[in-house]
Amino acid sequence: MQWRVDFDWRQVPFFRLLLALLLGYQLSAWWWWPAYLSVLLIGLLMAVQWLFGRSAWRASYRWRWLQGSLLFMAVALAGATHKAQYSAQRQALELAALKTYPALELTVSHYPEDKGRYIRVQANISGALALDSFWPLQQQGCLLKFDSLDLAAHQLAPGYRLVVSSNQLREIYESRNPHAFSYKKLMASRGIYFQLKLPPEQWRLYRDAEQRGLLSIALRLKKLSTEKLFSYLKGTHQAPFAAALLLGDRSALDQDLVKAYASSGAIHVLAVSGLHVGIFYMLMRWLSINLFRLKRWGSLTMVLSALWLYALVTGLPPSVSRACTMFSLIAIARELKRDALIYNTMSAAAFVLLWFKPGFLAETGFQLSFAAVIGIVYLQPKLYKMLYFKHKWADWLWQLTSVSLAAQLFTFPLSVYYFNQFPNYFLLSNFVVIPIAAPLLLGCLLLLALSPLPFLAEKFAWLLGKGFDLVNAIILQIEQLPGALTEGIVWSTSTFWLSYAFILCVCWWVWGQQLRFRQLAIWLAVTLLVQPLIRKIDQQKQASFTLYDGFNGSSGSFISGKKAWLWGTQPEMPFSPAKNQLMHAGVSAYDTLAVQTIQLLQWQGQRILWVNGKTPPPSWPKADVLLLSNQPPFYLVERQLTKYRTILLDSSNSPYYCEKLKAKVLAAGLRYFSVAEQGALVFTPWTINTSTYNSTNASDTLCSTVPKNAMPSIMSLSPS
Repeated sequence: MQWRVDFDWRQVPFFRLLLALLLGYQLSAWWWWPAYLSVLLIGLLMAVQWLFGRSAWRASYRWRWLQGSLLFMAVALAGATHKAQYSAQRQALELAALKTYPALELTVSHYPEDKGRYIRVQANISGALALDSFWPLQQQGCLLKFDSLDLAAHQLAPGYRLVVSSNQLREIYESRNPHAFSYKKLMASRGIYFQLKLPPEQWRLYRDAEQRGLLSIALRLKKLSTEKLFSYLKGTHQAPFAAALLLGDRSALDQDLVKAYASSGAIHVLAVSGLHVGIFYMLMRWLSINLFRLKRWGSLTMVLSALWLYALVTGLPPSVSRACTMFSLIAIARELKRDALIYNTMSAAAFVLLWFKPGFLAETGFQLSFAAVIGIVYLQPKLYKMLYFKHKWADWLWQLTSVSLAAQLFTFPLSVYYFNQFPNYFLLSNFVVIPIAAPLLLGCLLLLALSPLPFLAEKFAWLLGKGFDLVNAIILQIEQLPGALTEGIVWSTSTFWLSYAFILCVCWWVWGQQLRFRQLAIWLAVTLLVQPLIRKIDQQKQASFTLYDGFNGSSGSFISGKKAWLWGTQPEMPFSPAKNQLMHAGVSAYDTLAVQTIQLLQWQGQRILWVNGKTPPPSWPKADVLLLSNQPPFYLVERQLTKYRTILLDSSNSPYYCEKLKAKVLAAGLRYFSVAEQGALVFTPWTINTSTYNSTNASDTLCSTVPKNAMPSIMSLSPS
């Protein structure tokens, strides 16, 4: 029985080239050859391929694979070289080197964003100033924070140049706790490496000429569109919701409303991405054919014009530009009546986008957008044909709903893998919200078109605002349903890939009528069911003691099995350093430990003496580990050092105190760890892991021995 899908793979040559490029990007991490040598090898491979194509061997069945393999190797080699050079060019400059200059020149790249307590502006470090001289620098992205009362900061625009002191320049903050989200890595993928807090007296405007070009036009259109929406829509959540729906700008949205959309599974409505552009594409295509009665090429012209006008209005963000590029090529392929060409076109679009910016591959937005587009192109026509509606309005609603379902199914593994949650009522919310959101999206565009006519715009805005209120009310009601959101879902990388394999096998079985795919789907389903059971068994055996890197003083946890004991932090606290670790450990219950001046903890055969504060007793008992919090008197610590093998300092101690004590500890030949200096510490029953943690990978270390004691025994040594 032949294994096949809906098209002939020979008709998608760009897919094979895309695989070669991705292989080259993966190999680039170990690339050490100079660029000129890579160019010579690529030239040699292409020359051999050309000679082979002109030789008599080309007709031989035995050597049919050689020509394609040579091209594959050449593309992979080019990809590895290109990615290595791209990474080298985007390396962040050393902070210490930038601080050697007394002043820096910054070029504003985006309009100011009002965050309530402060104003945020994105800029690029373009040069350095010293002794009336200017040195151009490799552009480095920088986030600027101004005081909300700084009126001059509100007037900044792309192209404006500022002069600032380099003293306050800082690297982007990075959490160093187990399984913490890497904000620094996210910003680095966008080319932003530094941040700067600027009081009014620490910056001055150097040049106020706005930049020119297509991007500047798009940013001005987005700013003007936002102002028009806020001027006509008067409800509490109406204008912020319209800005999020149309422009993808969620900065003014109430966080409780954002949480409601996330819990109900409709958060994609507030993020302009592949799904958003896909709905807009389907809407424009339907209008061009059914309302305006346009023929083949007239419909294509209208759809492409509308897509890129919409991209301009949103400010040409990367997510919209990617999606518009893909849907533009897909629209052309469909008009050429070449179904297989659609997949080849998508591969070509991905190839071009990734070559232009290899960093796209690691961006969650790119992955979600591409998965949504694949779902819409492959699965939506199949879902749409499953139901037939006689009335056009019902057919149109089902068409929009099938778009949402197809995109949701193909983005589901990515969403769970990255965000560790699943909205249980996503079908209900999408059946309700998507059909309403599509006309509202069109209504926002009509409101902008009517804005030069205030009387009509005000009447239309009132009607449009009622639609926004209706959508928000429905979403808030869905969020209140019992069990609306399942949180704490942790998938390993293998589970992620197995889930996509399962989805594809089910699709090829149902619509391809291939029994072998059914058998494979059953085995994959069994594997996906067994994996969580194995993980839960491992979690019952885990044991760890963690000191967190936090802002609010001493914080840590004991984890034994699926129970935890915490101090200084709670999982429900905002920015809790313990939340992600407890979620990945599968902790189902926790208690709070009382913090005292001095106490002895017996845990897993280890004696941990915990000294907290500046008034401990003068004599301390012996232990394996000494844990210091809130800077106990230095002379007392120095006097007691010989009683311990390992000295731990949590984040409540100042860097000066840690550095001063470090010299004494190392001189005594003891092991030393400072959370403030090195990040969070995970202490297991058999070793001390002194590595810092910033990985978001779901598969992490679990203990393989059964805990000796479920609860750490604590002896209070505080004076009565």
